[in-house]
Amino acid sequence: MAWGSSTNKSGSYTANVEIRPGNDGDIEAFFTRNGFDGKTREVCDEYARGQFPGVEPMPLQTQGYCSYTLSLSRSYLLQFRPEAFMLNIDTCREAKAIYGSYAPTTTYLGEIQGIPLQRLDENVDLPVMHVYLHKRVPGIPLSEFRSRRQDKMKERVVKAEDSMYKRRLMRGLAKVFALGFRARQPFREDLPKGRIGESMQWRLNLLSGLPSKDTDLQRHVTEAQSQFLSIQSSDWCLTHGDLLPANILVNPRTGRLTGLIDWAEAEWLPFGMALYGIEEVLGEVVDASQKFEYYSDHRELRQLFWCEFLSLTRQRQMSTGQIQGVEAARKLGILFWRGIAFDDGRMDRVVEEGRDEEEMQKLRLFLGAPSISDRTGRVQAGKWVWDLEHFAWCWWRMRRRGENTCRYLPREDVIQ
Repeated sequence: MAWGSSTNKSGSYTANVEIRPGNDGDIEAFFTRNGFDGKTREVCDEYARGQFPGVEPMPLQTQGYCSYTLSLSRSYLLQFRPEAFMLNIDTCREAKAIYGSYAPTTTYLGEIQGIPLQRLDENVDLPVMHVYLHKRVPGIPLSEFRSRRQDKMKERVVKAEDSMYKRRLMRGLAKVFALGFRARQPFREDLPKGRIGESMQWRLNLLSGLPSKDTDLQRHVTEAQSQFLSIQSSDWCLTHGDLLPANILVNPRTGRLTGLIDWAEAEWLPFGMALYGIEEVLGEVVDASQKFEYYSDHRELRQLFWCEFLSLTRQRQMSTGQIQGVEAARKLGILFWRGIAFDDGRMDRVVEEGRDEEEMQKLRLFLGAPSISDRTGRVQAGKWVWDLEHFAWCWWRMRRRGENTCRYLPREDVIQ
């Protein structure tokens, strides 16, 4: 399968990409969707000119669903967000401290008051727009990287390069997850919780509304409910919250991971819940079927991810209980991110047949993906379903002999 184009929702855009005039349709939709008057854009533009004299701000070609973003230079972006989608600046600082260069540096500049509304209600105060200055993260979105390569995929040499790029991406994502794992914290009641963390039980109850005739979906929900307390009591990590190809930045030449953007939904969650994002990059929507399909080598890429992760975190072995715990958290993340409809941020209903077909298809596919706790070692459809626990044991034995089992990983890349 070629790395073709795909559509993904992105809340902000802080990549160091070619500056082009913005998409007026997306910009207008943002202001209309949030109840603002058309003049609001002029107010934001004027604010930018006033705060940064001598700079002509230019809207980005790719605009976020929850923000309006202007390019100030090759190094900085200015972003406007309504109250409902304002950033938690403390979380932004935490993300920078934990993930380093993989996260942007964000500064809160304050708010603009008196923003024009579409309909003036004397009983409602005029809304405010919050303003943020982002230092750009280098690279281009993975979705754009795939699109650029789509036309070249007929060449055999490019197909070989494609495999190399995917492996580089998995190694980079393993490092990001390893950084988060390194900063993990044991669960405690006073651990700061975000939108998902403080409502996990409610969301689990909501998921019971998935199609009752779909016995597989109902089984996954029942299992998640029975394992919830165990998942909740496991180690928590600062999780990105919207890990999609549009928010994953790569070097346009080498395909190496350079960073993640749109940390607006970042929060502390049990380790493993963000692994839904790995499923998102192991395939893409195919033009012929208009459905998401895994790459033919997705099993090997999964193995590479865990090989890198184990090596980077110096995890000598993972017990059966640990593997099952991470797998349970992974499935819970898939249920939350693909089983609950976004609906302009409301997220108060489950996805439905005939209304959310793309989400339903991904939900079923991701939940049916090879499990990291699969210990059978059997062959399915001619592909090896690898055993992570056995692999971890082999890795530990070879490390005792002084060998580097992940031949893809230089020793100096190990996280201390």
